[in-house]
Amino acid sequence: MNNWHYNRVKAQVFISIFVIAFAYFFFFDNEYNYNQESIIYNVKRKQTINLEKFPSSTNNVVSLKINISGNIKGIAKISLLENNQTFKSKIIKDNFSININSEWYSNNATLLYKPINVKYGEIKIKYSFEEI
Repeated sequence: MNNWHYNRVKAQVFISIFVIAFAYFFFFDNEYNYNQESIIYNVKRKQTINLEKFPSSTNNVVSLKINISGNIKGIAKISLLENNQTFKSKIIKDNFSININSEWYSNNATLLYKPINVKYGEIKIKYSFEEI
């Protein structure tokens, strides 16, 4: 194989790796896709967490992406509510990272956190209202 061909193949491999890395960081569910954050500090207490899109945005909401991660000693349930009814819920315990992604057409959302024998821990909620 001549030197010119070898350098061309190296460049194509480099470009392919760059495109894959770019797609991973900007299109998949990871920390770069969430533009707002909330923290549950007192994990022993039942809490309602209100999520709202940025007030300065005038676009229509079409979906909601939520990542809930943390570490708790015990078990808890976290639910996304729609019209005060459970829309989706997850059980969390130990070290966890869960995603809740859904079509959503409201400018706000409500999460309900219910601890079940939780002794201590920390929970971070990252979320983004996707708009058109």
